[in-house]
Amino acid sequence: MVSSSNTAEYKFPVYSSQTKSDGLLGYFDSYLYENAITWTTDGANAGTVHYRDGKFYCTNVCGVLLNENGYANRCTAAILGSLSKKYVSYVGNPKLMNNIMSEIPIVIPSLEEQYKIDSLIAVLDKRIKAQQMIIFHLKKYKRGVTAKLIAAIEKKYPVVKLGDHVTIMRGGSPRPIDAYITNVENGIRWIKIGDALPDQLYILDTKEKIKPEGAKKSRRVYDGDLILSNSMSFGRPYILKVNGCIHDGWLLIRDEEKKFDKRFLCFYLASDSTLAQYKKYAAGSCVNNLNSELVASVEIGMPPIEQQIHVADILEKIDRQVQALSTMYALLNRVRSALLQQLFI
Repeated sequence: MVSSSNTAEYKFPVYSSQTKSDGLLGYFDSYLYENAITWTTDGANAGTVHYRDGKFYCTNVCGVLLNENGYANRCTAAILGSLSKKYVSYVGNPKLMNNIMSEIPIVIPSLEEQYKIDSLIAVLDKRIKAQQMIIFHLKKYKRGVTAKLIAAIEKKYPVVKLGDHVTIMRGGSPRPIDAYITNVENGIRWIKIGDALPDQLYILDTKEKIKPEGAKKSRRVYDGDLILSNSMSFGRPYILKVNGCIHDGWLLIRDEEKKFDKRFLCFYLASDSTLAQYKKYAAGSCVNNLNSELVASVEIGMPPIEQQIHVADILEKIDRQVQALSTMYALLNRVRSALLQQLFI
């Protein structure tokens, strides 16, 4: 059994083929390897290479490179990682199997030089990991603050059904969609899930546009509207900073009587307590989809608008801190990539 926590008994990290959290799946009570290089052998992340420091366990979709003379280090992993994707077979399920990995030609510096590069990469990786943990704990802190604020609101103010105070409408998709995608100047912004980042409050732009005739078969939305994802990563609310159209993977939540501060409503709908309501109302469904009736049934606290603004200001301040830290995290990763590129030219 794999534990989600690092304990005295379950202390050895288990790595999978995923890229989230560097592939960390959990912790196990025994290990298979120590100080080795792993790569993902098949699936969407095939060819992703990592150096694993210390003792660890890995799943069967991880290949492992070992060397008794010290060549299995961060330097070698970085060199391999810069080349491995070129050798992935994309026929059907992507694969980079042992026999192909073993034949990848690489040029490596002397062992002494490798150890110097290894130490430099280790310092960078430690800094990047620390930044990642700061972001993780700040997001966790925000969730806690949100939960406490919501509990206090629902204790003091009326709890109402969302659908009694706002209008909820589903988006629409012209079909076939490829026939309506356009690059022309008078195209209408086509707002997709990929245009929204999980930790952002606003959608600022879109990657695609649709023709005006396609917009007639869709749902028009405007700067300031609040939309909610109703499939895939369902239950994510965003405030629009653009005009455009939404497909049927979105719900439009329009507050005609301006009873809510949009940021307050956005934070409330993104909270753990609201997500629990979504899951409760969707129980028994074979897919995780939200519809307008389900979202209309969600119950939320409704304080005066001044109190809503105050709560939104608190939470948005934390969001700005997360964004600043995330920008630094991205910069550190770019510095690492640029440095490795210069080292291995």
